[in-house]
Amino acid sequence: MRRESFAFLLLTLVLSSAVAQAAGSTTASCRKYIALRAQRLSAQTIYHQVKCHRMRMLGDVSAAVNCNDLADAGFPSSSLNTLNKSATTFLANVAAKCAGLTPAAIGYAACPNPCTTQVPAIASSQDVAQCAVCLAEALSSVAVATAYGTTPPITATKNTAWSCQNRDVGSGTYAYTWTRMKQQRVCQYKEDTATIGAMDCKTADLTGAIAKAVTALDRKIGKCLTADLATLSSCGTSVAAEQGCILSAANAAADALFDFVYPTVPPTATPTATSTPTVTPTRTSTGTPTATTSGGSCPSANFLNVTGAAGAGAGYPTPSLSVSCSGSTATVHSNGIPTYQYVAITPNGLQAKNYTFTFPSNPVAAASTTNVPLLGNMGVSVNGVPIYAVNEGPQPASDAYGDPIAAAILDECGSHSAQQGTFHYHKLPVKCLIQSAVASSQPWNDADPSPTDPSPIVGYAFDGFPIYGPYECTDVGCASVQEMLSSWDATGYQAGTIGCMSSSACSNGYCNDVMINGMQATACVPKTCVWSNNAYTAKAGSQYLDKCNGHVGPNGDYHYHTTSTFPYILGCYRGTPTNNGGNGTPPGGTCP
Repeated sequence: MRRESFAFLLLTLVLSSAVAQAAGSTTASCRKYIALRAQRLSAQTIYHQVKCHRMRMLGDVSAAVNCNDLADAGFPSSSLNTLNKSATTFLANVAAKCAGLTPAAIGYAACPNPCTTQVPAIASSQDVAQCAVCLAEALSSVAVATAYGTTPPITATKNTAWSCQNRDVGSGTYAYTWTRMKQQRVCQYKEDTATIGAMDCKTADLTGAIAKAVTALDRKIGKCLTADLATLSSCGTSVAAEQGCILSAANAAADALFDFVYPTVPPTATPTATSTPTVTPTRTSTGTPTATTSGGSCPSANFLNVTGAAGAGAGYPTPSLSVSCSGSTATVHSNGIPTYQYVAITPNGLQAKNYTFTFPSNPVAAASTTNVPLLGNMGVSVNGVPIYAVNEGPQPASDAYGDPIAAAILDECGSHSAQQGTFHYHKLPVKCLIQSAVASSQPWNDADPSPTDPSPIVGYAFDGFPIYGPYECTDVGCASVQEMLSSWDATGYQAGTIGCMSSSACSNGYCNDVMINGMQATACVPKTCVWSNNAYTAKAGSQYLDKCNGHVGPNGDYHYHTTSTFPYILGCYRGTPTNNGGNGTPPGGTCP
């Protein structure tokens, strides 16, 4: 991130900024100003990092400089001076532009990672601006790292590879990202001022400018030669792959900055700086959850009625499942046969079992978390099939305890058979665990559930807390729905592979969905122990989950969510689990 001298400058500005002017600035104009300055700084960061790379490739900047890092001692001082000036202007004027409004009144609750340390609390408009400065730099740096890698090759001359990397990919990334951010801002200001109706301005394209920018970006990258892309350290090794990963990286940077700049405004009367409105929390609870799930009632109603289900296919037993409760214990009897057609992914086959799973029907959070089993059962899905942890077993030795999702050794429903024909899940797609209207249909042919609807319960962990799909209401009234995100970041991904499109782009690894500094991306991950290649870091924002992949929801109950990235289902147990056949734990996040 930025040098310490700039951090000191920011602190000085916060202490010496002008007293806020008389009230009169509206929420819309305040938000517009914050967006304009943050998005402009983001675009400027991309521009100057691209400029640094361009000079470095020609030898005008030392080859040792990491142009993706503004804190690198060799980053061109002239570029830093420009960025410092832009940030200074932002910090100096934000109080006047947002006079009469407290951050909480317009939705700003916390500064998300990777900037939480720099701005641990948001109590003033300067805090909002300082967080936006940090995020603008961090998010843009990820986009540039995708476009260039860490050390693009030194060309010494403006050859075709240099032109592809800088005139096409680099300048195209800058131009498209700025266009997307500008159109997002214009749309949101029109919505804030009721010029247009309510819409999702993060993805809307009111005038078609974003679509034109996509075409222009593709046209620029289309000038690259495949042979040149193969020699560069950018995210793609073909024109099509480069077009896709650059677009994805630019969208991710613009959209993540938009999410911070434009939080949901609390539905209260317009506040002044002296008012104390009640604000809907947007930060994930980090306290110890005490509420129980479903009021402690028996969870039997959340399990499927498997009678008449299509089942695994000809030659296999029909699925059986029953759920009952006695006192504070829920009991699940199942034969472990899926409710949909079995697809042989492993050579182990499929066999019926005689499972009896028990777990608390009135779960309570424990004083400390418990590791999930390294091998075997950690929960049960609503169709009676057991749930395993994210890792595979110790064989083959080359990728012991690796990630079966990344390795693509699961069927369309995130499941496969282990030794002795034990069918189980490592991932829980919602559409595979809801009752189809057509008994004979296969879930992977059904339509995906709408992301505008909250997800149902898809299983139970053995500590008794339910596991929901990825989408949840943001408040009790369900005014909107958001995707819940893992707070585990990938740590072992291969440098220069962010935005990969397939595992063919990876050296002895797999291209997979990951979190990097709280942002969803793709990258090449190792085949080795998946627990050793991911690390949990708490993140601010109501969409981020805790270490166990759970949180306290709007209704005050603790529960888990499935996510598209590690750990996919559970990272640990929040309550006290019963033992239902799991064994071994990944101590300290590592494997044996």
